[in-house]
Amino acid sequence: MTLLQAMNINATGMDVQAARVRIHANNMANLGTPGYQRQIPVLAERSGASFQSLLRQNQTAGGAQSLLYGGASTLGVSLLGTVSDATPGKAVYMPNHPEADKDGYVTLSNSNPLSDMADAMVANRMYEANLSLYGILRTMANKAIEVGSGR
Repeated sequence: MTLLQAMNINATGMDVQAARVRIHANNMANLGTPGYQRQIPVLAERSGASFQSLLRQNQTAGGAQSLLYGGASTLGVSLLGTVSDATPGKAVYMPNHPEADKDGYVTLSNSNPLSDMADAMVANRMYEANLSLYGILRTMANKAIEVGSGR
């Protein structure tokens, strides 16, 4: 695997984790919005193969060369989109509210600030881990250039 391919894989992780933080921040921003349904991000591997099958393929091929030069640019993670949380929001009696039903009840947001905050913190930590790895890869690339230039 080239350093550029590794950086591209790492960049997909940073993009997805940043999107996850935005989704969870949006959920928390809509805590008081009646009828709002919490959004849950859906992630997927960019390759069609699982990590276990890639590892098995690597072990049987006798090295990473066949794996890495044969499609590493398609590896990484992607955000497929979001799905709405099906948990019903709490119904509160507010007969004068513009969004009240015929019985005077308003369905509040089903967002849970604790779970959204925890998910946002996990996504932030994963982003930071990807950022650290990106820095390591950049340092490796700079050292390779130094070695190649004979400095």
